[in-house]
Amino acid sequence: MEKTSLVLELNFISAQGLVHPSLIPDRHLKTYAVAWVDSSTKLHTRVDRVGGENPTWNDKFLFKVSPEFLFNKTSTVSVEIYAAGTFRDRLIGSVRLLIHNFIPTASAAAMKTPAFAALLIHSPFGQFFGTLNVGGMVLDGSRFQLALSKVSTIDYRDLTGENRNGKHHLVRNESKASFRDIMESTPSERGDLSKTEEKEEVATRKLEQPLAAIDLLPRKAAEEMISDNEGSMVKMEKDVKMIVEENKKPREMVQTLVVEAKGQSTVKSDLTGRVKNLEKKLSRRNKQRKLHYGRTARAPKFNDAA
Repeated sequence: MEKTSLVLELNFISAQGLVHPSLIPDRHLKTYAVAWVDSSTKLHTRVDRVGGENPTWNDKFLFKVSPEFLFNKTSTVSVEIYAAGTFRDRLIGSVRLLIHNFIPTASAAAMKTPAFAALLIHSPFGQFFGTLNVGGMVLDGSRFQLALSKVSTIDYRDLTGENRNGKHHLVRNESKASFRDIMESTPSERGDLSKTEEKEEVATRKLEQPLAAIDLLPRKAAEEMISDNEGSMVKMEKDVKMIVEENKKPREMVQTLVVEAKGQSTVKSDLTGRVKNLEKKLSRRNKQRKLHYGRTARAPKFNDAA
């Protein structure tokens, strides 16, 4: 297999305002995000069960990429946000992260500097609402040569061995296990515990073969990697707080514009109704005038001689 010297690390931190301003906020909203570079291999975050419309995931994904991918102006990472449901999961919105605008490619040092962005979420109905907070940087691929030798993407928790109990986040289209099977294998409040355990065993058996190809890093190397990222995580949290504060005003402006647009549409509908009423009144008056003139024209003329 070809050796790839670059790894794109993306941290899906949190999201705000996942409920449209015209709708009532849902405190019981349980959400997760799905991300991919290649649609044949997708990763999904943990399901947030506490934040509601403002979830926090803080999940890191590693994507094996080429230098051409980073320098290409059209390279994107696709992200979809779902609300977990009882029978089926509902798509809330999607985001396309343009790598050329997100990662600075001026130099190798610039690419290894953590970058942060707050991206608008595009709803299935064509509207923009809410923001997705993402952090990312480019890492040296030699550190992940074993882990990414047979797969193109991996969850950071799979890499450090936190998901050894079978609840992995790797989703492959060619695998027999569907994305729904993986979601149902995670214990939740929605179903019976015994049924959940049975589904978990089935999903684990189905995922056993594709996940066996992942070679975990040694524990010492994983601990060094975690310690190296602690500083960047502190800076990331500060930058995210700043981004959230900066995006409060635009979000309030959007909500104000939505309210004003509703008011304008109400005024417009009122004016339309008044115009229609005036047209009806004018048509009635014209009919009455025509009847009056018609009667006057047919009135008999009296002879003065008589």
